[in-house]
Amino acid sequence: MALCYNGTDVQLLGYVDSDFADDVDSRRSITGYVFTMGSGVMIWVSSLQKIVSLSTMEAEYVTATETCKQLIYFLKELRKEQKAPLLHSDSQCTIDLTNNLVYHDRTKYIDVRYHFICSC
Repeated sequence: MALCYNGTDVQLLGYVDSDFADDVDSRRSITGYVFTMGSGVMIWVSSLQKIVSLSTMEAEYVTATETCKQLIYFLKELRKEQKAPLLHSDSQCTIDLTNNLVYHDRTKYIDVRYHFICSC
């Protein structure tokens, strides 16, 4: 069995969100993302983050970075070329941090590996 998509405008889209310090026992945030292609959902995930985030912005930023890595991996598995994989976030501070390197001086406490999203 296989999923078949026709047409040239079918794109893989990602949507991300997180819930800051929602786990009462560990105070880790919850990461959530979904990938869609065409009109169907391809993958959805809801899991605890591996780290304890110090702010809502950090929790959202970590979620966006981890989701970006999964999006790239999934595109490679599908052997699909896409000019710019789209990742949607409802966090304006995450979007600002990703697009503007000026904010990085104030976010040195965020592990370097999570700044990977800026290169994407």
